[in-house]
Amino acid sequence: KNEGWTYLASVMDLFDRKIIGWSYGKNITAELATQAVKNACLNIKDTEGIILHSDLGTQYTSEEFSKVMERRGELAGLIEEAQNVLGKVFNITETQLLVSISEGLGLDDEYVLGLLAYCKQIGKANLRYVEKTACSFYDKGICNAKQLEEYLRVMDTLSSAEGKIRKIFGIGDRAFTSKESKYINDWVTVYKFDFELIQRAYEETVNATSKPSMNYANKVLENWFSEGYKTPADVER
Repeated sequence: KNEGWTYLASVMDLFDRKIIGWSYGKNITAELATQAVKNACLNIKDTEGIILHSDLGTQYTSEEFSKVMERRGELAGLIEEAQNVLGKVFNITETQLLVSISEGLGLDDEYVLGLLAYCKQIGKANLRYVEKTACSFYDKGICNAKQLEEYLRVMDTLSSAEGKIRKIFGIGDRAFTSKESKYINDWVTVYKFDFELIQRAYEETVNATSKPSMNYANKVLENWFSEGYKTPADVER
């Protein structure tokens, strides 16, 4: 048997007296009120100049509620810029997803727009994919725009190197094994070797073993890293 009070906070558009946003919960809190307003704003294309009238209860005069009201204008700008990045007009679900990515993870606008641009570049402009990627990056500790820029730069370098390494080692179209992926990640992101040095290690490998062995090449590169080599010229010394 269920007992106790439940509460409903709603927002009415006084022009046509329709409920445009609501939130339901077991406690009458500022969070309940702010969520109702957030939901209402998602149903309005332009919130600029809108006047919000409340009964001035403590939920509506709290610091939390005031901050949300200030953020509404900023979010309208983010939504507009996000639509420009992806070249489309968002529906309500997509707008909700964008707001969830921004506010749920506490990401600034520069980060969100950068992430959207990246996802569009790789052909994954779906907001569900963007949300999944944002959560994955956040879990890796990539939480601000500077960290995102650096991570994407490294990933781009790694992707470029993978294609070249695949070609010289004759791997073809098959997927890399987990060991091979670790080798490449170490060479590019840990040792920070350019492809020219990796190619030189490949040549050393073939000369010594008569076959393109990534395992042997890794031993060569590990040794060069410990010796402080950075370029093919260093190897020649």
